[in-house]
Amino acid sequence: MSLLLIPHLLALLCAAYITAIVICTFLNYLMRIMGILINHWEPTEEELRRRERAYWEDFPWTGDETLGRKAYFVTLVAKLGKEEALQAFLKDVNRGVDDEPLTGPWFGFRFNKSTFFIFETFPDTDGREAHNVRPGGLNFMRADELKNMLVHPAQSYKMDVLHGKYGVIMGQPVTPVVK
Repeated sequence: MSLLLIPHLLALLCAAYITAIVICTFLNYLMRIMGILINHWEPTEEELRRRERAYWEDFPWTGDETLGRKAYFVTLVAKLGKEEALQAFLKDVNRGVDDEPLTGPWFGFRFNKSTFFIFETFPDTDGREAHNVRPGGLNFMRADELKNMLVHPAQSYKMDVLHGKYGVIMGQPVTPVVK
């Protein structure tokens, strides 16, 4: 009877092995994408210089300009002892976007002691571009203050919003604005 179980056990072990490989591959890919969150990832000196030049000379937004809803996803990593200053900076950005009719929803997140994120959405490219020259976006022009607070320049990504749940935010129903 136990010999009959051997093929089934081998099949189960093979499935577990393949699943482990898939999970490890996915985690490796995720670690590469979110490399700044992983302590073992260290950019080269040349890469750090290239990023700093790109950031301070020309804000490094990436992404395409397709039609539809848009978003920014921004990662900020605070220097040791500058965590509270960075949190205050995020409050300033939040105050600024409160006066921007085309920005929202807007969220500031804290991932761990030193890593923060901003996720903000816009109805279209024009709304996202308007944000760049409005109070919320202009906070990122405080270059000297940001250099003092951040381990490296903020990593900013332009994104297309493909899907979303818009009727509830933070457990509260949201009434759509009729145009």
